[in-house]
Amino acid sequence: MSPQSTPSYPPTRNPLGNEQNKNIPGNWLAKSDPLTRGKPGVINTENRLHFSRIEMHMDVGTPQEKHLLIPPERPRHAFSINYCKYYMPQKYPAPFRADGLPPGGPNSCDEYPFAATLEGAKAAKVHFSVRAVNAAHNSLQGRMLETFFTDFRAGEGNRFWVLTED
Repeated sequence: MSPQSTPSYPPTRNPLGNEQNKNIPGNWLAKSDPLTRGKPGVINTENRLHFSRIEMHMDVGTPQEKHLLIPPERPRHAFSINYCKYYMPQKYPAPFRADGLPPGGPNSCDEYPFAATLEGAKAAKVHFSVRAVNAAHNSLQGRMLETFFTDFRAGEGNRFWVLTED
């Protein structure tokens, strides 16, 4: 596997002219494959580590080349690094830190398929989506998803669909 195909090397945000549609599961209306609930507390972390809390090397070999590194003396710095800050920097307020990383501020990085599913970012490779959203709303959505799992007894291995909207 080349370094450019690992999570630390996100696909460029610059148009290349060869972009392709993603095939993201779980959408009932699109008649896509269902989502599958993963092992609670385990799959969430594995999926999130595919787009956050990792060192990132962006636009390598271009004038926009940038590296966000985790200093050994500051391991908590990793919690500030995610794909959303690369793809949507305008959603994070200035001033940026000395290393060029925007602070978290009022937003957090949300993902779909959900981190709680086997189809999340780790398994999806490039077939997942991230968006900077209001942190309070993101937390509320996470609690609502957990309530759905509880109320409908969607345990590990259970499959389900959602209605997605643009």
